[in-house]
Amino acid sequence: MTVLDAPVPKAPRGPKSGPTAAAAHGAEVLAPAPAGSTIRLERRDGYLVAALRGEISSDAVDHLADLTEALAVAGGRRLILDMSRLYDLDEAAIAQLGVLRDNLVADSGGLWLTGLRPWVRRLFEHMCTKDAFRIRRTLADAVAEMALPEVC
Repeated sequence: MTVLDAPVPKAPRGPKSGPTAAAAHGAEVLAPAPAGSTIRLERRDGYLVAALRGEISSDAVDHLADLTEALAVAGGRRLILDMSRLYDLDEAAIAQLGVLRDNLVADSGGLWLTGLRPWVRRLFEHMCTKDAFRIRRTLADAVAEMALPEVC
């Protein structure tokens, strides 16, 4: 597995460049994100893990859309968002997660959220969206659920 140790510079998207191409080839990628946050992508056996770190706000919502692109390039329809190092997100980011979830489900896939800190979990509850997402305590819990025949 290839690991990029520094954020990938923002570059024109193409079939052979950037975070999406690296994710398609099983690489682990630090996607460009606003100061104070990173999005780390890792392709695993049949699914993609995106570790969100820092703060995801309305300024970073487009980076969540990049995850959808990376997932499509990688040929996967199942995405786990590891939010254990995410300390804040805003309403626009939660709304974008809903769009991402809808797109994945429409394509016979799924979206799991793992490792939510209490503050982040309360944001989902406050917006009445907690039950709209598959929220699991750990990455291992989400992977185990994916293996069930009735899921995806």
